Amino acid sequence: MDTLALLLSTPVPPPFIYLHHPHCPTSSLDFPDVSVKVDGVECHTPKLLLSAIISRLEGKDGGLVDTLDTFIRRLRVYSGGDGKSKAKGKGKEREKDGVVSIVITKAERLPRVLGSGWAVMTRLAELVSCT
Repeated sequence: MDTLALLLSTPVPPPFIYLHHPHCPTSSLDFPDVSVKVDGVECHTPKLLLSAIISRLEGKDGGLVDTLDTFIRRLRVYSGGDGKSKAKGKGKEREKDGVVSIVITKAERLPRVLGSGWAVMTRLAELVSCT
């Protein structure tokens, strides 16, 4: 976990980090400086997964996110990729520097949840233009 903390604390963290430890349940791990944490089992459809990420970023029920385009657009607004940052979470203003970290536990389920669109998750930084 020290390596993860170091990676996330750099001025420009890597756009995608995949962690898998077969002998340690991810639910027991403490992730440093995480914007959102969602469960791949709980969010078993694309709409549920994308909506859960946006809702937790906004700190309120953001409604359903129907498409990846809508998800990218809303994530871009949140992260400041469009020049305007709406960095709110849990009803409190937070300092944001354009970095949004999303942890998806049980991420090995993403191909089943997102189908052919699962690889988009590895390109979020590029699509949102955060870096």
